[in-house]
Amino acid sequence: MTQQNPKVHVVKDFDWTAKLVNACDSSLENLQPLVQLLLHCENEQRPLQFEFTPAELRELIKQISEIEEK
Repeated sequence: MTQQNPKVHVVKDFDWTAKLVNACDSSLENLQPLVQLLLHCENEQRPLQFEFTPAELRELIKQISEIEEK
C-alpha cells in the first residue's frame, strides 16, 4: 500500500461573506447565521469553499491562533 502526502494549498487571497440562511419550509424566525470563506490558492482554477456556523468559525480562529503561537 502506498502512502499519499496531503496536498498543500498556498493561499493567495480570500473572500468571505456573512449570510442568514433558512430552510424553505421554515419561518423567518429560524434564520441561521453562516460565514462562507473562499480561499483562492495557487495552481487552482476554482477557490476552495467552506461554510461555518459562528461556533465553528470561533473554533477555526482559535486553532489558527494556536498554530501561530508555536
